[in-house]
Amino acid sequence: MVRQASRRARQAADEDALARLRAPRMAQGLIGHEQQARQLLEALRGGRIGHAWLFSGERALGKATLAFAFARALLRKAGACPDDGQDHAVLFDEPDPPPATEEREDPVARLFAWGDDEALRRHLAEGIEPRALVLDPAESALVEGGRASQQIRVDDVRRIQHFLAMREEAGERRVVLIDDADLMTTAAANALLKMLEEPPPDVVFLLVVHRLHRLPATIRSRCRQLRFHPVDSTRLADWLAERCREAPAADRLAAASLAGGVPGRALILLQDGCLEHYRALVAAFAQGEENAAGLAARGRVIETLAKLEPPRQRLLLELLRALPGRLVRNLLLETAERAGAEDVGLLLEEEQALRERIAAAGGKTELLHAFRQEIVHRLEEAERLYLDLKAVLWTLLARFDALMRA
Repeated sequence: MVRQASRRARQAADEDALARLRAPRMAQGLIGHEQQARQLLEALRGGRIGHAWLFSGERALGKATLAFAFARALLRKAGACPDDGQDHAVLFDEPDPPPATEEREDPVARLFAWGDDEALRRHLAEGIEPRALVLDPAESALVEGGRASQQIRVDDVRRIQHFLAMREEAGERRVVLIDDADLMTTAAANALLKMLEEPPPDVVFLLVVHRLHRLPATIRSRCRQLRFHPVDSTRLADWLAERCREAPAADRLAAASLAGGVPGRALILLQDGCLEHYRALVAAFAQGEENAAGLAARGRVIETLAKLEPPRQRLLLELLRALPGRLVRNLLLETAERAGAEDVGLLLEEEQALRERIAAAGGKTELLHAFRQEIVHRLEEAERLYLDLKAVLWTLLARFDALMRA
């Protein structure tokens, strides 16, 4: 009975994680990225689709959401082209055009409307659309019962070859979408490069990458590139006020500040309890190791973080990496305020306590710079060597304490 209950609990957790992972695929809109949507619309209307697109930028900006919207538009069934006297070299019909002013103002909504088909949305999100292949290492790991993979191997890319070998109706478009494409091994990237060098007819490759420099230049050069940038913080805060009305206003402001203009990051902070986990992590650095109670509190924080899903762990580590920069920026803004500036910048209570501990140690920018170097070094080492998260956090705390004593 206990084993069955445990198995059911794990299955429910995996299903929940899979639903979260697929949520961007089901989204019916997003904030920002009007310029990128406009370029995709122009390609659709002109019939100059090309064979490969590259969506690059920070994680959780909305790249995959827009890529799936574009995929739906590409796969929409053939129908009557708009009767506007123009030569539309497309295989599907466009929705009734909105007024020109509306189109200029909201190309994102326009792109989502073009591929607005609920059945297609669901089939593509669940990976059962016969005209599309979605390659996502995180999804594959969940489906296979493991943790999120940190690589796309050559065997994964060979699935594309099998997909392309399937017979389809002449002239019917197909889509290959690779999320986390920068996780490809060298062998996997070489296998994909061969397909891009001799692209099959009526196949469009969509690659989503978070670290563009990790993708070989030979692949980048064969794709049309769309670069995504953070959203304005004020606009993000307004969006959160509309999207997360149940969240306290103070939490929304904190999430908007911490997210750095990344909408998905802000949502995770508010909806998944990550904001409280981040507060606890910063407090572990702020309180020091003076007594057994402090060490025990640190241990509880680390044990909790180690049990989180990989996407939540990744977000917290990204925020930790950005923490020294936030503190330096706040320090500079505070100095500017004394000279007449108005905005000092928002720090959480725990961040302020950490800043005070650093100031009490006799240093400010120098210690923060050393702190940042230590975090970057340890996290890059952990990613490269697949180190245990608990060991990495304990090491970071010990190194930070040593900096405070130096």
